Amino acid sequence: MKKLTLFVLLGGGFFLHSASAQVKVNLDVNIGSQPLWGPTGYDHAEYYYLPEYDVYYDVPYKQYIYWNNGRRVTAATLPARYQADLYHTYKVVQNEPRP
Repeated sequence: MKKLTLFVLLGGGFFLHSASAQVKVNLDVNIGSQPLWGPTGYDHAEYYYLPEYDVYYDVPYKQYIYWNNGRRVTAATLPARYQADLYHTYKVVQNEPRP
């Protein structure tokens, strides 16, 4: 009986200890939200700057940021005047709070 009691106490302690495991989630990863034309090798990006067009792309909000007649514009698509080849243009990754 002593062996059974000792086994239950030790075994029960093992199960209680393993139940306290924690799972940590990294919220700084936005791989799934990056566009297909984005640069590879980054697990997080706030903005891409496209210097050839002087345009920013806001990765989390999926919007372009550009100037039009002296005003800053945000839009889901670029105007036709840019005719940007996003797959082949140079991109700069920015992880600052604002572009």
